[in-house]
Amino acid sequence: MKHLIIGLCFFSVALGCNNYEDFSINEEKCKTIEIISDNQTLELEKDTAWFVKKNDTKLFYCDKHKIETLFNVLRDFQIQGLSSYDEKSTFKKEIIAKNSSGKTIKHLKLNPTGNSMIGSCNNGKCFILYIPGLNQNPESNFSSDINYWKELSLLEINLENFSTLKIENFIDTLQSFSITKKGDFLEIYDYKNQKQSDISQENIKQFLGSVFGVYKAKEYLSKIELPENQKIYTISTYNQKISFYKKYNNGQPDFNQMYFSDSQDLGTVTYFAFEKLLVDLDYLRK
Repeated sequence: MKHLIIGLCFFSVALGCNNYEDFSINEEKCKTIEIISDNQTLELEKDTAWFVKKNDTKLFYCDKHKIETLFNVLRDFQIQGLSSYDEKSTFKKEIIAKNSSGKTIKHLKLNPTGNSMIGSCNNGKCFILYIPGLNQNPESNFSSDINYWKELSLLEINLENFSTLKIENFIDTLQSFSITKKGDFLEIYDYKNQKQSDISQENIKQFLGSVFGVYKAKEYLSKIELPENQKIYTISTYNQKISFYKKYNNGQPDFNQMYFSDSQDLGTVTYFAFEKLLVDLDYLRK
């Protein structure tokens, strides 16, 4: 009987905890979200979609998948129990959601700890939060870094917009080439801009068919210097030019990632994501 009473008490406490606070944010009632982290504040605002706002200026629309993840993580938080933290504790992250009138509808304070988080809602009690089945801490989803929220789609090549494609190889210049659409025909040129008549239309079409698609960055970075002597490839289309550079980790070449730079952004990409595009001219002769 004693064990039964203890069990019922535990069940009641657990049930009470799970209904005591709601860490989710109703997106439909939300107009702006402030994320305070790492001593900086990021403001997200919604019109037709969520965008990053700075000094009353719309910078860019957010990656919709990251916005979905933000709301889903908060929705999926479950309470494991009470925490020893209180309202005087220091929290690493804060999330402030406001409605269209500017009224705060939810103020969350969060601290990562292992695979779980310590959280307080609207300055209430602190709880240990976790997401069932998640084996890593979700704190990265509450980033105040502007670059985190950028759409990762970096380059798109498709049949509808294709007119020209140029691959410059700075490791082996002889393997550079360009393809141009001329009416119903595709013409291919070498690094000297000389037409390569020995490469069949079928080979060119098969190559283009294999590379049509969306190419994504791994992450965006703040401004860094990328030495020209570390440039390895450049991809040019009719409206875009992206250069790729060698990446090193502790002085050792990174064989999985490389830096990229275009007219607006820079960051990293994986070789795997672009390997279909970064081929040699001789590859098209096979």
